[in-house]
Amino acid sequence: MEKIDFEKVYYHTLKTNPYDDMSEDEIYKLESILESKFILARKYLKDKNIILCSFNFNGSDYISLSRKKSKYKSGLSTAYNTYVLNGISIILSEDIKKSLKFRKYAPIVMDGEVQVKDKIPTSYICGLSYPYTNKEEEKEQLREITYILKRHNLKLPIYNPLSNNEEIYPKKFLKG
Repeated sequence: MEKIDFEKVYYHTLKTNPYDDMSEDEIYKLESILESKFILARKYLKDKNIILCSFNFNGSDYISLSRKKSKYKSGLSTAYNTYVLNGISIILSEDIKKSLKFRKYAPIVMDGEVQVKDKIPTSYICGLSYPYTNKEEEKEQLREITYILKRHNLKLPIYNPLSNNEEIYPKKFLKG
């Protein structure tokens, strides 16, 4: 697998509320995305039993993504810091910029957030991000995630954004 430039990739978080602990909802969303082969905008999710935040700024037609690098250097309140550092996220190749339709003028976005119209094929996924702090429940979630990846025949690395994007799966997680 090609080395990831974490400053250039995009992240799609599976977290509905950044202030809640990680949950089974995130695992279910990951499974749903891998089964459908797309990250879908809200309008396509009505029949999938996916828990959605009741309020958002991307409406029903757009998917929010974030980047590690923010435009305005606004400190801690960036989309990356709010969501990626607090839950499971899908890492998407920078190549999506070349072939998908990005929203030029969104009514309101967080610093570091961009929006993509309708759906994103899973072929752009180049890894997962998981804020791992070595808690027992996190180990169990990582086991569930790796089981899902294996079931879908995916060999995706999982990186820890809390430790300078250290690879925790398969390298570290399988060792101990």
